[in-house]
Amino acid sequence: MSTATLLLFACTTRHRYVVRRDQIAEIRLIRRNGDLALPDARGRTLVCQELGPLLDPLDVRRSVRCHALIVATRRRSVALLVERLDDFVGMAPEAVQRLSPLLARHLARPWVLGALVCDDIPLLVLDLRQIAQDVLLGIHTMHAGSNTDE
Repeated sequence: MSTATLLLFACTTRHRYVVRRDQIAEIRLIRRNGDLALPDARGRTLVCQELGPLLDPLDVRRSVRCHALIVATRRRSVALLVERLDDFVGMAPEAVQRLSPLLARHLARPWVLGALVCDDIPLLVLDLRQIAQDVLLGIHTMHAGSNTDE
């Protein structure tokens, strides 16, 4: 995988998302559960969280082998686990279209930076930094239409 790639596909069991490479401190291939016990670059224990079930409760990973997207925060690093990671060739981050205020207002958590269309399929571009912060705070769901401000 090229470190020059600015956007990546993060594939869970059921869905495909787009993530920004500049939000990821490190990418690890996880072959067995013990691989997650290795500390981050600062020597701190990782907080591990499956990405799929955060976004869709039915999106549960089936195999031990996966990729860990390590997102560094001030206090800790969070390993967001995805089934597969692929280079996203052909589009720059400038192609990402921000969500309309109407749609963004209906999300329970601000975990989406925007969307882009790839092969006529709209894909969500995730804000991994915000997701990692919320994992550390214990906030674990994103469901459309559950905004309490209405």
